[in-house]
Amino acid sequence: MKAQRNKHLGLPLLLTAVMTCVVAPAGTAQADTGAVVFFDNVRVFDGKQAIPKADVLVRNGLIKKVDPTHAITPPTGATVVGGSGKTLMPGLIDGHTHMLTVRDMKDALLYGVTTVVSAGENPGVREYTQCTGPQTNRADLIPSSFFATTTGSHGTELPPEFFGEIPLLTQVSQVPGWVDDRIAEGAHHIKVIYEDHSKFQETPAPKLPIEIVEALVDDAHAKGLDVIGHATTTADAKELLETGVDGLTHVPVDPIDQEFLDLMVDNGAHMTPTLDVERAGDGVTLGVGELADPHLSPWLSPTNQFFLGLTPPPGFGDRWSYTDSRNNLAQIKTAGITVLAGTDNANPGVTTGAGMHRELELLVDAGLTPKQALRSATHKVAKAYGLSDRGMVKEGKLADLLLVNGNPINDVLDSRKIAGIWRIGTPVDRTALLSEASAPTDPACTP
Repeated sequence: MKAQRNKHLGLPLLLTAVMTCVVAPAGTAQADTGAVVFFDNVRVFDGKQAIPKADVLVRNGLIKKVDPTHAITPPTGATVVGGSGKTLMPGLIDGHTHMLTVRDMKDALLYGVTTVVSAGENPGVREYTQCTGPQTNRADLIPSSFFATTTGSHGTELPPEFFGEIPLLTQVSQVPGWVDDRIAEGAHHIKVIYEDHSKFQETPAPKLPIEIVEALVDDAHAKGLDVIGHATTTADAKELLETGVDGLTHVPVDPIDQEFLDLMVDNGAHMTPTLDVERAGDGVTLGVGELADPHLSPWLSPTNQFFLGLTPPPGFGDRWSYTDSRNNLAQIKTAGITVLAGTDNANPGVTTGAGMHRELELLVDAGLTPKQALRSATHKVAKAYGLSDRGMVKEGKLADLLLVNGNPINDVLDSRKIAGIWRIGTPVDRTALLSEASAPTDPACTP
């Protein structure tokens, strides 16, 4: 067993929609460093626990005070937000995303997803966000750059409009240079695909040789990066865990066993199950619920509506059952393994933003309590990815906040009843953001 450290992420089961171009919209508004927001007597889910009532003070983009004694007087000039009947929580962190356009990061923010952890993003999007820096009109991108795959394997079937020209790995000697290139591109973690697609198509695809995976994990760890493994079968997942990966993305679609659970526990590995996309295994038409939900549908951009309207190719879900995925996650939760929420957006029927609220619902359906599901989308994913400045409503943390009507700690569906969103302490105008133009506004940063 390889020595372990922190944790990081993965890719989609299948991307079938081809986008004709990648646009990089992007406002340039920075956080107002003088902004002061006072949440008055609000229920708080702090990322770990519930605080029945508290006052929360935000200044200069940071949380300055969380006072459960309700003894703070609002500072002069502060924007006061009443908390009656509402719950304040950290901005959601999507632990498995594919940002194909900067519009995708705006769509995430529309639903209170303030950070997106990448499992492979369009290189133009990564370069644009690195150039422009943090913005208050889009989620923050935690990039992985290119994922590791090989000739003819999963990911290579996609057009370059998705992820660019993917640098492939075909021999062990390439590994050190490949990892160095990802570091130079600003990768926060490495994602490796170990997948023959045998559960999703008639003819299996080539799989990255395990000796290359072993070398990649060792080299990335030596250079300070976590490695997240993509696998969809129990056998492949166990081989990845034997190499020392820090986490897995996608819960296996066939029944897991005790050996799998033991490897996860021994590695200290986390699991991002991406349940929504795996529902296709029961022939479910994904996306219908989001389109019909009165709390989600009004804020769907044309891009999100497009992906929700897509369906997987014929036969895609014929070789596995979602029942196995759901049962597997219940066992993973019982074993005490860290579960992270992630959407695997850009798959047919799965979107960024709205999809996180669907994923929370499915996590609860699979056996997590609402509080555990909310932890998986806030504090736990921040901890797993070393994002120490966010994921909690706590003094000194980034003021990425989501205010909802009701109490999602009791009913996770209340996470959809959004009353307000703040990014770096700045309120998000959802109506303006939904209609914001999708065109470059900074020529120096245009992909």
